Amino acid sequence: MEKIALFGLCAAIMCVVLKKYNKDYALFLSLFAVCAILLAGIEYALPIINIINEYAQLSVIPSYQISIIFKAIACAYLAQFASDICKDAGENSIALKIENSARLIIAYMSLPAVVSLFEYLLDML
Repeated sequence: MEKIALFGLCAAIMCVVLKKYNKDYALFLSLFAVCAILLAGIEYALPIINIINEYAQLSVIPSYQISIIFKAIACAYLAQFASDICKDAGENSIALKIENSARLIIAYMSLPAVVSLFEYLLDML
């Protein structure tokens, strides 16, 4: 974790210095740094996903509901990544639209789980 934090701090300092001379290069450096940090963090996510999958197989939770959770998390991370890049480029309105669209997509993806919950509740009544 310290390597990721140190890399991010160095990249941020370089972006601040570079932004004074060329904003385009600073944006590209920022994009590269974010991608590198994201890829470095993926190695920590894989054991978490494996553990959740193991426990999901032991439980009575349907596998499609677990996949909905993973897809929603991935959608949220991707939208946040794109939104932050847009904010760094000074495009706040585009960033806001990305965030709102991601919320709607996550709500749409979760519909099968919500319908399943309502069916379960109706069966109980």
